[in-house]
Amino acid sequence: MLVLHKVFEAGEGRCRVFLEAALTPDGVSVNLFGGERPHIGAVALCFPWPLACNPAKTDITSAVLPVPGHKDGELAGELAKKIARACRLPVAMVAGLHIDHALPHEIERLVEASHRAAEELIDWLTLQQKF
Repeated sequence: MLVLHKVFEAGEGRCRVFLEAALTPDGVSVNLFGGERPHIGAVALCFPWPLACNPAKTDITSAVLPVPGHKDGELAGELAKKIARACRLPVAMVAGLHIDHALPHEIERLVEASHRAAEELIDWLTLQQKF
């Protein structure tokens, strides 16, 4: 069984994120952690399936389970869908980002860094699928 691992980093200081991915033959497992206190704040599961009316197009079924009191679910769901749609693979993502007393611009920087790391992951996954 072949499993490929890769870690992507984006952002700086309190707004730094780490996205760790494991590519298996049947999907991608992703951990997204960052800020000052990485944790498990939410889990998202997304899987693509071809549309019956147009198999060239893909729809996504997803489920997000946030830990009560955490707001990581929205980002986890959004990024897992983005990765699943781009790579046409099931994606399971655990996300936990936290900055104590975060200012609005810091939250924005964390989200932007998360998207940059996810884009790097998509680029890497695309290369892996060509072989």
